Amino acid sequence: MRRPRTRASGAASVVCLLIALLALARALNAPSTTYEVLEGVLGGIAVLTAAKMGLHNCFESHLGAVLVAAGAVLGTLLHLTLGLPGGTGSGSLTAGSLALLLLGCAIPALLAQDARARRVIKTTARPPYAL
Repeated sequence: MRRPRTRASGAASVVCLLIALLALARALNAPSTTYEVLEGVLGGIAVLTAAKMGLHNCFESHLGAVLVAAGAVLGTLLHLTLGLPGGTGSGSLTAGSLALLLLGCAIPALLAQDARARRVIKTTARPPYAL
């Protein structure tokens, strides 16, 4: 079901695109094929989610955005602590890793702001019939 678009939903769409760019950049510099595939899939899902959110702002796009955020944060934390599949943890926090962590945490906050803004729109809207 289509929902009204708000500034927060537009910002969440842009954040999904930024996560996609960072994930695809990491996929190009990945040391293993497995890591390339993982980052490529995350980037592809993030692009599709951003497009869906920009067009419809529906429940499915919000669910996709939360999954993208979880994938970005958990993937980055696993990369920093345990390491890549078949490798060891890097332990060094780079600018790209920090950006993925911050952007992944920004999505739930933006979606909560979107829900709050839509609640205000819904309560102040006029009924569809004449009084």
